[in-house]
Amino acid sequence: MNEKPARKFFSMGEILSLFGMGVAVMSAALTWGSNPPPVTSAVGAYFIRDKSFLVSGFDKEIGSLRVGWVVVVCALICGALLLWEPKGRQKTFFFTLQTALGLTILLLAFIHIGVYVGVILAFVGGALLLAGAFVRYR
Repeated sequence: MNEKPARKFFSMGEILSLFGMGVAVMSAALTWGSNPPPVTSAVGAYFIRDKSFLVSGFDKEIGSLRVGWVVVVCALICGALLLWEPKGRQKTFFFTLQTALGLTILLLAFIHIGVYVGVILAFVGGALLLAGAFVRYR
């Protein structure tokens, strides 16, 4: 008689958060910029012309932190929030935490803005995490 209604496998907010986490984690390993060495002569230009100097998110730094690791940790914490079903006041805390982490990923992508796959995916992942937070906790 006291049966709970069956819970759906995943809600829309959980799906958005899960996809956002996956996209953000993938973005860290992809290209976030290019770092060619300075060239002072035509001979140097000849030798570096066929080389690739693309840099992944794990090679980019802000202070002493690697951008890729910050993105991965923020995304994994958002994914870990899916393990709990918050009630009442916890929803506000979870919403604030996931929103702050999603905005952190968006900020890092904005700081390193460019037409690079990693940066674009970080934008998408951060936006999906934000959308997931708004749909799941509001």
